[in-house]
Amino acid sequence: MSELDPTRLTPDELRNEWSIREEELRLQNEQLRETERKISEIAERFEVVFQHIPLPIILLDRRAFVQDANTAAYKAFPAIAAMKNYFLPRLITDASKAELMSLLEDESRLDPTQHTIEFNSTHKTHRCTLLKLPNDSQVHAALVLDPL
Repeated sequence: MSELDPTRLTPDELRNEWSIREEELRLQNEQLRETERKISEIAERFEVVFQHIPLPIILLDRRAFVQDANTAAYKAFPAIAAMKNYFLPRLITDASKAELMSLLEDESRLDPTQHTIEFNSTHKTHRCTLLKLPNDSQVHAALVLDPL
């Protein structure tokens, strides 16, 4: 469709063109609001599932700082609930810390495979799955702990 030259339109043609463009914008705004509503509903559903799933899930940035965690993770590790951006390696042994940091630095190793992390606070070894998450400016990986 070629662009109209407004200098060559009559006043009636200009009003008609204005009305058409105004209606196009109104419809686009409706579509945008509907898309935003759907995204909000999906986010709310995800949050309910995330918070109530019985497995501890910890969301980490590239440097192993906790960006979010679910209720099960906060119950298992109260220290991460105490402050935002908790440095997860504080809770794990040196050997596990080195492994975790290596996994976060080498994205090719962040596949859904099992890893073992030993936590200092509980002196228990947890099997976990470390998942790389889609590109996000803050959350880089999800650490999902297997049930004991």
